[in-house]
Amino acid sequence: MEHMTLASLDFEQYRGLIRDDLHVTLVITCKKGGVGKTTLALNLAVALTALGFKVALIDVDPQGGISVSLDMLDDYGAPIEGIFDLLIKEMPLDKVVFQAPADEYESVRRQPGGELYVLPGGNKTQRAAVVINEDGEDYDLLTRLIQPLRDRVHFTIIDTAPSNALWEGGILSGADYALIPTQLNRLSVDGATRTVTQMNRLAGLHQARLLGILPTMVNLNTHGQAEHLLDLKQNYPGLVWESVAIPESQVWRDASEAARSIFSFKSLTNPAGKRLAENAMWAVAQHFLAQIHQKETRYGQ
Repeated sequence: MEHMTLASLDFEQYRGLIRDDLHVTLVITCKKGGVGKTTLALNLAVALTALGFKVALIDVDPQGGISVSLDMLDDYGAPIEGIFDLLIKEMPLDKVVFQAPADEYESVRRQPGGELYVLPGGNKTQRAAVVINEDGEDYDLLTRLIQPLRDRVHFTIIDTAPSNALWEGGILSGADYALIPTQLNRLSVDGATRTVTQMNRLAGLHQARLLGILPTMVNLNTHGQAEHLLDLKQNYPGLVWESVAIPESQVWRDASEAARSIFSFKSLTNPAGKRLAENAMWAVAQHFLAQIHQKETRYGQ
């Protein structure tokens, strides 16, 4: 695994990506819960914002993990229903998109210009999907409605639910890439495999390419994890982000409980673990940018 700090982040080679014509949409997805989708979506978005990019974070998980993590709650303490209000109540996009608190990324800002926008979701998100799918012809309504937001940011990151069958075609229809986080156990790896299979089945509805499979909560001293990692590498050669695997740590859960990203979270009990988690996310962010830089050059997007 790479160990990286903000000070050592070699960002110069990717500075050219910060340009007006860069618009990349990334779906973070896995057909298994508890693998770290929301943690990855939130912290990658914050890291990219700190590096000077404009980022939109879209939450289509009915659990509203992004809203909870950023403390974007209504008067009753429930996640704000941005997705439902946009799709069903037909509220204007600018009324349901919120700018994330700048203190999430200001303390670790590397480049000026970064902004983070959030389209939250909540318990009614699944209801919105049911209503839309009753029509059958409007599966990509969400993709079309958020297009103005995607046009004004460099990266759009979409956090999904483990079981998002009603959304899959529509979400992938507007995506450029998919990133699959997975823990190294049998059920999680099976979920990752089923995700790849479903992407292939829906190939007629989208052009999204699999960017990678990211191992999360990794402890290779744990029985079986090394074997599952080897299986992934054999089944998906060149796609497993082994070098930036996210290490197992209680600090991820502590940050979530505090409604903070790993960068703004202040750990009084485990500062060393916090620094390691931060460094892990910087490594993921740089690896992500390297992959996008490579793909941009290859495909000329």
